[in-house]
Amino acid sequence: MDDYEMDSSDDELFFPNPPYFSAVDSLGPSIDLGRPSLRRNHRILLQTPDSGENSNDSIDGDLDDGAFHKGALQQPQRLLDLASKVVAKNCSCTVLEVQKPPLDEALLQKVAYWAFPQDLRRVRSYAYLTDRLVSWRRGNSLVKDEKIKEMSQVGFMATAYIAKHSTMADTRTNSEIRVSLMFEKQMIISSSCSECKSEVWCEHIIAAVVHRIKNPHLVRVHAPMTESLSNLDRTQLQKLLQYAVNEDPAGVLGKIFKHIDDIRNINSEKNLMQGAPDPTFGGLQIGDKSQWELSLELLDKRLIADLDSMARSVSYYNYSEGRSQEYYPDNYDIAMKMQSKFFTYITPILELARQEEYLAAAEVMKHVANTVIHKMLKTARVDCTSLSRLWHDLSHIYTLLLIRTEDLAARNLLLSAAHELNSVTGVREHLIEPSQWAELPPLTLLYSSEVDKVKANGTTLMEPLIAQFLSPNPVNLRQLLEGSDSFEKCLYDEDLVAMICRLETVFYFERDKSCQKLVRLTFMVLHKLAILAQQDSVIGAALSLIPESRANMSLDSSRLSVLATRSSAAAPASSTPSSLLSQVIVPVTRSCGKGKSARSSSKDKHPVKRFKSQYDHVTMANLSRGHVAHAMLYALKLLIGTQKVTNMELANRKLLTGFCLQALELSRHRTMMTADTITHLEHDWLLKLETCICEYLQNTTVEASAAVIMYVDAISTHGTKFYNGAYPLVLLEMLCHLCTKNEDLKASKGRQLVQICSEILLNSTTCLEKVTLPKPRASDLFWEFVMEGMNISRNHRDFAIRKFHVITETFLSLVGTDTPQDVELLVQILQHFENIRTVPLLKMISKDLRIHVWRFKEEHRVIEAMLRFSIHAYRESQSPLNLNADSKRVESVDREFVFSLARKLGISSLRIFSETWQNIFSCKDLQELIIFLEPKDGENLNLPEVVTKVIMEFYEAKRFHEDDACLLLTRFFLPSDPSYRLAVEKILENSDQYHACALFHLAQLQLQQKQRRRDVMDQEVFAIVIKAFERINTITPKLLEYIDWVFTACTRNRSDPSRSPFYNKMIQCVCQYAKSHPEVILKVLQNMEQHQVLIRHSSAVDLGNSLIGAYKEHFLCRFRDCGHAAYMTVIGEMQRARLECKHYIKNGDIDFDSEVVEFIRRMHNTKKKLMKMLDQEFP
Repeated sequence: MDDYEMDSSDDELFFPNPPYFSAVDSLGPSIDLGRPSLRRNHRILLQTPDSGENSNDSIDGDLDDGAFHKGALQQPQRLLDLASKVVAKNCSCTVLEVQKPPLDEALLQKVAYWAFPQDLRRVRSYAYLTDRLVSWRRGNSLVKDEKIKEMSQVGFMATAYIAKHSTMADTRTNSEIRVSLMFEKQMIISSSCSECKSEVWCEHIIAAVVHRIKNPHLVRVHAPMTESLSNLDRTQLQKLLQYAVNEDPAGVLGKIFKHIDDIRNINSEKNLMQGAPDPTFGGLQIGDKSQWELSLELLDKRLIADLDSMARSVSYYNYSEGRSQEYYPDNYDIAMKMQSKFFTYITPILELARQEEYLAAAEVMKHVANTVIHKMLKTARVDCTSLSRLWHDLSHIYTLLLIRTEDLAARNLLLSAAHELNSVTGVREHLIEPSQWAELPPLTLLYSSEVDKVKANGTTLMEPLIAQFLSPNPVNLRQLLEGSDSFEKCLYDEDLVAMICRLETVFYFERDKSCQKLVRLTFMVLHKLAILAQQDSVIGAALSLIPESRANMSLDSSRLSVLATRSSAAAPASSTPSSLLSQVIVPVTRSCGKGKSARSSSKDKHPVKRFKSQYDHVTMANLSRGHVAHAMLYALKLLIGTQKVTNMELANRKLLTGFCLQALELSRHRTMMTADTITHLEHDWLLKLETCICEYLQNTTVEASAAVIMYVDAISTHGTKFYNGAYPLVLLEMLCHLCTKNEDLKASKGRQLVQICSEILLNSTTCLEKVTLPKPRASDLFWEFVMEGMNISRNHRDFAIRKFHVITETFLSLVGTDTPQDVELLVQILQHFENIRTVPLLKMISKDLRIHVWRFKEEHRVIEAMLRFSIHAYRESQSPLNLNADSKRVESVDREFVFSLARKLGISSLRIFSETWQNIFSCKDLQELIIFLEPKDGENLNLPEVVTKVIMEFYEAKRFHEDDACLLLTRFFLPSDPSYRLAVEKILENSDQYHACALFHLAQLQLQQKQRRRDVMDQEVFAIVIKAFERINTITPKLLEYIDWVFTACTRNRSDPSRSPFYNKMIQCVCQYAKSHPEVILKVLQNMEQHQVLIRHSSAVDLGNSLIGAYKEHFLCRFRDCGHAAYMTVIGEMQRARLECKHYIKNGDIDFDSEVVEFIRRMHNTKKKLMKMLDQEFP
């Protein structure tokens, strides 16, 4: 990759786009940087002593020998060449023109060569004002494709000819594009392009600049025109003029003779003015705008257009979080903001400041800030949160730029503009208050005494005015960043708020490709934050127990090296807590903030009381817990981002993992704050920072061992009571992950980790009650409901659940059953789980139990506790509020798990279900469970009483019983058992809850028990049959089989069945209870057909009339529920029904037509298609 192209690896921290380059060998500009004053238009032809025969039009002397070429850069240059380079970089054409004595042609040639921009990064920073990457990439492509046909430089003006992409449409036009560049002080001051006349930095202009910088040996450099002409005699001048006219006589000749006539006239203006114009010696004509001014104008136009577009979108949609988010997101995610549209206006400021173009960066900042604030005034009635967020972030970068700027003129410009903007009124209601949880601490905390003075003049842009009291670049900080002083010798020390501002300044403005500056300062900030947060960490509480840790230790940066050295040696597994705790965190007795006195050593005797957590607004060295937690998380994200480009030593990586674990411990506070203290957006950003740190820790191996041992020992020493129920769930999740991944840690610290996890799980309900994470928004619930089957991240809602899931899985994988204490602990935790009401957590715990149940299959107490918990989880999951898309599948899995646990305990496990099964199971589920637990043959006589009790509960339950509900009677009881008779009584008392087939089955069983002839109906059995007829609802093949049995039982062993009292009662039941079910009536008629006596009986007529009425109601419902496509199918059913009526009923076809068909015609006479089809099939 070329050095002027975008290098994505340079921006892995937060900068995916656009590229950011480091400053390379560039001097700070003078006050008039980028805004050259008007040059004098006329120069005097000079005759220098060295001119004449020794002069030529090319670069002579050392230049021809390759002094300016790439291949000769390794050779030492002469003092004259070095001086020419410095002059070209710092002196404008106006200064060179009035120089006494004047510079000769050769020296001006050298100065003109070096006056062209030499650093592509510097040019890129200016071009980005209007470029937005597109033109820059296209210009580079033109250079790579060798489209630059010719380029020459005369003095301070360069001209390039670029080949066009020829097409059939432009074959008659000029195939070359001419680009002209004017420059001085290594800056482009003016440019023009014959193709893109309205563009400031078009792709052709960029291609010419890139070509000149990359290939200077291909460009002929001449001295300015005045010096070149002064070395020609009269003959040479005449020949030059004639050749120039001959190239374009028609276009040039008239202009030439016009100038000749004016020169011959002694009274003309040309003769009255001394000298003549020289366009090759820099400068702009009066009234012309420079490249810089045009770039700023175009920047303003584009910014105003984008602001107007965003305002229109907000006004149209009347929703500030809608389309405006595309322009600038209203959140705290820096990476997302840097990819937004409006950040392209902030990027040039960063680019210019990186190239130490402070004055230019300040002027761009002033333009952008003025445009945004005036747009806020115009849209004050519209609530545009994106615009408010843009101004909030812009003011913060304004502050950082002021801190970074060392140029006095740039600082004065920024401060004067800040005073003007700060006094603007009318936008106060749209200003965003600084966040304690998602933003770094502001400088107002450091200079609280100056805040009131600044507020007196306004609050619109207050922080930059506070930043003026902070020195731009302390010497000690510069030495630290440059690496000239080691950590042991570096004396840099400031207030923590100032150090954090320095860190962010380095991140935005000074980050080089190796990120060494950022790494050095980040370690210093993390070290100071870690010490400050000791009072809120279990590590600090554990260190307070160590006598040698109470010694007064200084806070200078030499401690950082000591920490790295101590952590470089891996701590053995058998190390004591005191030897490990002192390796990463350095205890101090003095505060890190200003004005904080040292703590009394007498309080160290009671460390737990000293570090008791209180969830009010606690401050640490004038910083809140939110400030400290976020600053540590943010700094770690920066440091982790450098891992892709930095080869960090093992000692520093160990130190980094210790900082990561402490930051995750501090992040626990956000989960316990009230909703009015921390917003949803702040939670989103903090969760993203935590996720970044967790992903880094998950990929660590050896370097995390010492920090993990330290935390496990510290928590084991103090117990989880230190956290008072507000557990650092993310920290505990990482400890579980790192311990179980490392076999050595698993073997040495597994027992301690089991104890820690058990304490957390036994207090899980307390922790869940304290968690105050934001509830799902309406949009989250909507997408979760719509996207069925999709694995949608619930972010905050399932945050604590996922952490407890990891803790539970770790506990189950490490706990043993070798000792009674372990078994008792496991049972106690499972019993505690029965108090949980959160369904997602219950399902995750159930999943963990299913995975690890094989480890406890021999422990009946554990299996029984698991079964009780699984029943509780299954019951809670049946709640109507459980809207999980996979609830059917999860319910099936949980049900099978309950059955498997019950099977391990045997039939006696039914005592667990007694009196409670109706809350979790249907009657069908319970019946399947009882059959599933059915003992082997021969054991029925020894059934526990609880089995009989559960079966009786089953039969008397006021819930629907399926068609095979009497199966338990035959599987578990004998007809002579009292329990059998009791069950029959309960069935009959509760018959309205039974399927018709179940009652028919019971009647069949009862009839078989009679001592006299079997299969002959009696009064008691027929009473059950009547109840069964009353319960007929859905017709099944099994039900029709029972109808056959009833008919046979009522007519068996009689020559004239019609004389049987039960036959007539059966016919009455069929006509009364089956009048909506023609299938039942047909089944009876089919059985009657076997008895000629019954066919001639009057009961056949009654059944025929009932059949006609049943078909009438049946087809009315069929046509009401079907669509047009099903008409023919239903009509086919009507034809078959007509034939059946004709077969079983006298004149049944005529009755069917008059009763059924005509009834359908009357009820559906508006359906023309149906009427037409009925007319065709039933004419």
